[in-house]
Amino acid sequence: MKHTSPFLRVSLALLFCLSMFGTFGAPATAAGANRCKDRCNRVYNRRKDECRHLRRFEKRQCQDRAKYERDECRRRCR
Repeated sequence: MKHTSPFLRVSLALLFCLSMFGTFGAPATAAGANRCKDRCNRVYNRRKDECRHLRRFEKRQCQDRAKYERDECRRRCR
């Protein structure tokens, strides 16, 4: 039976842990997540929900305004 030094064991374990940590971070960046556009969409959904209590014509104007502001926000993200 071959004996390995404790330093080698610890360094291999550390290397393994670091490689696993790097692997878990990669899918989030590979998915193309764009925080700016996500923020614009959250604001849009919140503004659109605020339009819910309005009447027909007012509701349509409110939703159009929210959509326009979202598009402008997303345009500034680029």
